[in-house]
Amino acid sequence: MKNTYYPAVFHPEEVGYSVFVPDIEGCSTQGDTVDEAVEMAKDAIGLMLEGLSEYPQASIPSAQTLAEGEFVVMIPFYRPFYRLSFPPGGSTCPALSWCPPTSPSSREAPPRCLRPR
Repeated sequence: MKNTYYPAVFHPEEVGYSVFVPDIEGCSTQGDTVDEAVEMAKDAIGLMLEGLSEYPQASIPSAQTLAEGEFVVMIPFYRPFYRLSFPPGGSTCPALSWCPPTSPSSREAPPRCLRPR
């Protein structure tokens, strides 16, 4: 499956850029440079869409209304990665899950667990 590309509107700030993705409600981020803002937009899109069974339709860049100084960058979203890594109803962050203690009387912190809960 090919990537889906979502248009992201970049707005220059005093320092860096604020970014919003009009096709994904509530999806916004920022970065100090254009490159950093692009990477942050990739992460923001992935986080907003992880675990969804259906994704919003991506619009075309010319459909965006831009204020002075704003510009559009098409941000890739690779659907299979997010479907495999974050299945619907699954743990959204398996790396942050904790394994249960080895025994109920154990007072030690449980080890870090890299498997879904």
